[in-house]
Amino acid sequence: MIAEVEKGGTTGLLAWNPDRLARNSVDGGRIIYLVDTGKLTALKFPTFWFENTPQGKFVLKHGFRPIEILR
Repeated sequence: MIAEVEKGGTTGLLAWNPDRLARNSVDGGRIIYLVDTGKLTALKFPTFWFENTPQGKFVLKHGFRPIEILR
């Protein structure tokens, strides 16, 4: 999925929760990097708010954390 965004095949992702997109901190960092570079322009979650602002990226980063804590 991330590779598809990096190739330019899609610019948005839909997921239940941010922790479903990132298996670890590297995946989460790649998603944030794609948002920063404009390759990923839309992230939609029914259970989570995201807006491409510094505050939104900060909150998104913490949305990735629960998956790391469980390991």
